[in-house]
Amino acid sequence: MMLGCLSVKPFYASKIYQGLKTIEFRTKVLPEGDYFIYSSAPDKSVNCMCHINLIAGGEVNFVDDWHDSIFRSGCISPADLKQYQGSKKSIFAHRISNVVKIKPALSIYDLMLNRPPQSWCYVNLSQVEVDELLKLE
Repeated sequence: MMLGCLSVKPFYASKIYQGLKTIEFRTKVLPEGDYFIYSSAPDKSVNCMCHINLIAGGEVNFVDDWHDSIFRSGCISPADLKQYQGSKKSIFAHRISNVVKIKPALSIYDLMLNRPPQSWCYVNLSQVEVDELLKLE
């Protein structure tokens, strides 16, 4: 099982936590797998985990063909997505599913990371260690 940590701005991290954001947009494809969601500054915490897989993506004009519902599911407007994309040639939509809330929130050090991920990174924890962090039995 691929396990990662995804850095997300606090506004979007809270939408994932609330179950409102079910699409994550990135300029590169994320490997399918389970991810801890790191809410970047000023939060600097991990308060949920989810499964992510690619559902659509491609060149710039591909975004123009997407239905409005994909933007609503990503909690972003088409204009904001194009601004995020900047000069990058491609944009990819990833489905967010199986969100597990983590209380109390974790720090990146709980995930055995030395620093927050710039975009995302692999997390080298065993299933037993993950279950312990999530307090699962």
